[in-house]
Amino acid sequence: TGRLNTATSSVLPSGNVTVTASKGSVTVSSIVTQSPNSKAGDVTIQALNNIQTTDSTIINRFGYAIASFAGAGNGGNISLTSDAGAIDVSSGLISTATTAGISGSINFRAFGNIITGAGTTPNPAVASFVTTGGTGTPNSITFTSSNGAINTSLGDVDAGGGAIAFTALNNITTSGIFSRATNGGSVKLESRSGAIDSTAGDLTTTTTTTAAAATTTTTTTTTTTTPTPTP
Repeated sequence: TGRLNTATSSVLPSGNVTVTASKGSVTVSSIVTQSPNSKAGDVTIQALNNIQTTDSTIINRFGYAIASFAGAGNGGNISLTSDAGAIDVSSGLISTATTAGISGSINFRAFGNIITGAGTTPNPAVASFVTTGGTGTPNSITFTSSNGAINTSLGDVDAGGGAIAFTALNNITTSGIFSRATNGGSVKLESRSGAIDSTAGDLTTTTTTTAAAATTTTTTTTTTTTPTPTP
């Protein structure tokens, strides 16, 4: 499949993108849902086997494998599910954002490995956030690999204040992971039988509170642990 684009420049919401391969794999160039004055469409991909993006769409000089951007409405949810394969979206950035609504959630679930691409904050590889100066609400990023590994070491993951959770059977390897806002979200990494390597970047949640005209910023670096496998 080539580029899928439901972006609109009107006051109408952009359309959803749904791709289903109940007996095979999904390979798509890139996907964009965008509405400057309303809700951005959701992106849903479900496959029996692998899900892969192969290219990117340039928006404001950056290449996006999947982008769902909204102005007045909610950002679109991005949901990728591979029942018996892997997810590889390393061809570009994965991002959902809003200015005045609720940012979309990002949920990847695979039987095998999950691999993301390159990008550093403020243009991270994977992001769910409120645009600078916006009044919206952030959302969550969740990756689950039931029989494989999670590798985000090429670029940062940033939930802009939402919760981040990675769960894998095997290794989890990350670069920076951030959830920084007025109320920073939680960051949880769990490997059931592998190792967790976050040495390539910081794992940080930041909460900023203002009292008596003074601003206090508290930064918490999440401690990651690997549970002992059950015989």
